[in-house]
Amino acid sequence: MATVQDYLYWRGGDTFDDRPFSIEDAFVFAILAYLDLDEALSKTPDAPFSELAAVLDREKRLTVRTVDGEKEYARYEKLFRTVASSKRFSNVRVLDLENTYDEKKTQFAAMRFTVPGHFSFIAFRGTDETITGWKEDFIATFTKTYAQERASHYLSEVLSRIPEGEVIYAGGHSKGGNLAMIGTAQLSSPEIRRFSHIYSLDGPGIAEDVIDNSILAKIQDRFTEVVPEFCIIGRLFTKKIVNCKIVKSDSTGLSQHNVSSWSIGPDGPVYTDDFDPASVKLADTIDDWIFDADLEQRKNFVDMFFDSMRSFGSSKFNEIGHQGPAEIESILVSMASFGKGNLEMAMSFPKKALFGNKSSPFDRLKEKVKSEKKEILPMLVIIAIGILFLVLPLNGLALFVGIVMLIPVAYEVITTLKALKTDKWNFKEQRTRVNICLIIIGVYLVVMFKEGALPFIFSTALGIIFLIFSYRGLSDSRKFYKIHNARMVFFALESAAMIVLSILTFAIPEQALSWYVNYIGIAMIADGAFRLIMSLTAPKEL
Repeated sequence: MATVQDYLYWRGGDTFDDRPFSIEDAFVFAILAYLDLDEALSKTPDAPFSELAAVLDREKRLTVRTVDGEKEYARYEKLFRTVASSKRFSNVRVLDLENTYDEKKTQFAAMRFTVPGHFSFIAFRGTDETITGWKEDFIATFTKTYAQERASHYLSEVLSRIPEGEVIYAGGHSKGGNLAMIGTAQLSSPEIRRFSHIYSLDGPGIAEDVIDNSILAKIQDRFTEVVPEFCIIGRLFTKKIVNCKIVKSDSTGLSQHNVSSWSIGPDGPVYTDDFDPASVKLADTIDDWIFDADLEQRKNFVDMFFDSMRSFGSSKFNEIGHQGPAEIESILVSMASFGKGNLEMAMSFPKKALFGNKSSPFDRLKEKVKSEKKEILPMLVIIAIGILFLVLPLNGLALFVGIVMLIPVAYEVITTLKALKTDKWNFKEQRTRVNICLIIIGVYLVVMFKEGALPFIFSTALGIIFLIFSYRGLSDSRKFYKIHNARMVFFALESAAMIVLSILTFAIPEQALSWYVNYIGIAMIADGAFRLIMSLTAPKEL
């Protein structure tokens, strides 16, 4: 597919007298806004593109201010040199350049491209490679940003320097499109009327609970939004825009956000009618995720997330990881200290992406545990015991049972000692309690140290547990009789298996323990998990 680069080949020989300004030219200016021309302009102020290109050739300091600037450098350099050598753009001058960067506050850049005798195009740069720039994008979810405030003031200042009657356009890509939209919408009506047209190229909208969307009505008659088929950024936040066009791209996925990938034909951009369904799902998920949190939650999350990005001293996204594993470790440690609220917000995004606004199985499980603890907790206990059976060796299981048995013994000892202390160590008065305590200690020692005693008790206890589960299985099987045949059969088979295991346990405890303990673990995990799944999906009346 043909793109902006091809447009420059086709129309580069036409002056603005030959072919008036078109939306493709807005694409070009929005891309050029990402070039860092500060130093070149400081040496040759008011120079046309043709002279700026010569300066950059000598200095070899062309810098692209995008998050993937290094990766995209060749593409931008080729485009700039084509622009500078073209008949159409070689005489374009860059005026009123403002480039503000404050690590704690903002990344803001704007400039005026002017074609003498024809028009001025005021362009706002999108998000650059700095962490501050990206953080400011997210700050817009809970408050008006410095860049959004500055945009309208910058426009007013520039308008005061442009002669009345000159044709004026404004626009930008991504964050730059948002600034062009908000900046012009905040101007006075006489100032707005000076703009022939305003362009937002895949720029986000406005968070309704931060800025009143009704201000956009003031610019509707002279505003155009262009977004790609796979549109994420341009679909964020509410925008009640009448004139929105969807353009095709020669890239896929998120790469379509790049204006230089947008398709252009001989008659203009190649538009389509529909968004990519996957992008609609993703953009809506992000919107829902953001607006499910209140303003304070959004602020806390944004501060913590981007502070962690800077925790090892990086100021740009493309610097992260350059200092080796220690930097990644520092970032992860910083993220781990997010706090419960921020971690919950972070984890809510993948859940929302998978399940939308419906509760996930995990949420339903939490609700089920809260509302039906007596029914759910035994299932979780079954799974936990099953895992122990699989993970621990036989001797380890015996030790585990011994530790569990020690709990009531320790409780009885502590209770007896407290009673004696309260009674001023009167053993005669507490004789019965002391004797019971000694008997319990004696039984525990016999069980723990007499050969074969612990396996016997362990097997006997398991046999009783299996009988209990067998009874439960039969009860559940009857519960689903003629209602859910598959579940009825499952519980009946489970009950039969439990009876067999119980008989084996009572009949040959020592031999049985040596070969079926792993099987028991697997069976208990499967049984507990199956019961949990059915509990989540079972009709409430059952």
